[in-house]
Amino acid sequence: MQKKQSDSLEVYYDGTCPMCTALAGALEKSKQKQNFTLKDGTITQPEGVTYEQAQQEIYVVKQDGTYAKNIDGIVEIVV
Repeated sequence: MQKKQSDSLEVYYDGTCPMCTALAGALEKSKQKQNFTLKDGTITQPEGVTYEQAQQEIYVVKQDGTYAKNIDGIVEIVV
């Protein structure tokens, strides 16, 4: 079952990190891309997350404002 556009997740990644940008590029090309919005963490960060934290971890913000990070966040994207 696909998520509705209104249920889209915000994915924050480090736009200066080669691994993070590769992941973001793969997500952008995926069939699931309508389920999330990619955001460069070097430009904007989720509420309550510092610039430094956003450079160290991938954050996935859910519609209710909570977030998951790193592998837990990636699981939110692919499930």
